[in-house]
Amino acid sequence: MAAQSSPMIYIVLGVYRPVLSLFEQQLRSILRQSHTHFQVLLTEDGPQEPEVGALVASLNDERLVRLEHSNTLGVHANYARGVEEALRRSRQGDDLFAFSDQDDVWYPEKLARQVAHLALHPACGLCHCDARVVSMAGETLAPSLFAFEQRSKDFTLLNLLVMNAVTGMTCVINKPIMHAACSFPMMQTREILHDHWLALVAAAESTVLFLDEPLVDYVQHTENELGARDQSHARTPGWNLLFGGAGYWKRCKRQYTWRANTYQALTDASTRARTLRSADITGWLGGAKLVTHMMAAWSRGHSRQAAQTWRLLAGKVLSSS
Repeated sequence: MAAQSSPMIYIVLGVYRPVLSLFEQQLRSILRQSHTHFQVLLTEDGPQEPEVGALVASLNDERLVRLEHSNTLGVHANYARGVEEALRRSRQGDDLFAFSDQDDVWYPEKLARQVAHLALHPACGLCHCDARVVSMAGETLAPSLFAFEQRSKDFTLLNLLVMNAVTGMTCVINKPIMHAACSFPMMQTREILHDHWLALVAAAESTVLFLDEPLVDYVQHTENELGARDQSHARTPGWNLLFGGAGYWKRCKRQYTWRANTYQALTDASTRARTLRSADITGWLGGAKLVTHMMAAWSRGHSRQAAQTWRLLAGKVLSSS
């Protein structure tokens, strides 16, 4: 076991009807971590098949803790109750927290490398990394999730509010950020999931650190809750403007409304007013900010970020009409 001076990491792993072979692969990859001072909270979203419990028991490791629940809440709220339990168990100020899916593969040095980088950057509240996109058979579909989805590597608050680029299963988070985020006020919508909210709180209260290397295999299969999406053939704003129809405009309005609500929620979770003002997209100044952000994204070649900002601008106009 690791020396007690190494930080304890509470890993919240959401469990809902997992593919058993992938679930076992995920658990074994966590148990093989070189940083061994952790506890995995298997947060079960409602009753699971007996095989789930049998698999966990067969691994015979006291660091795997089943949290059984009779009610099904959905992915966001289930992670929220896992976080609540993790914070309840935490005893030290330097404890860390992580999220895991039920069907991916962590590289053996994932936690160790992230712990080391957080120690080197005490102002950082969240450390995340890239991932390799793979098939169920382990074949590489894309060497970089960031390149595959054309994600921005700008982790400032406004950029993250426009479009999340932080994936939960790649994160390690410190205790102050987890405390600040633990209310998860946006859990009633799929527009702002748990990892998006955490990234926003981390960007508001501290800084977000990115390790530009894959430390996880992101396994793609038919049961993925979301999954990686190839953005190379994404429709342009012009195409959607002409052919998107009513559904597209409703989506624009919904996305703007939830982000405006999220900004208001951030003002309750964070005390850093100056940082928050940089991401205020409400009012006419917010509209001007979105226009400036969109033009800057286009000029840097960040077409996906620019297209999302366009959608928010359209939604803002529709919301005020």
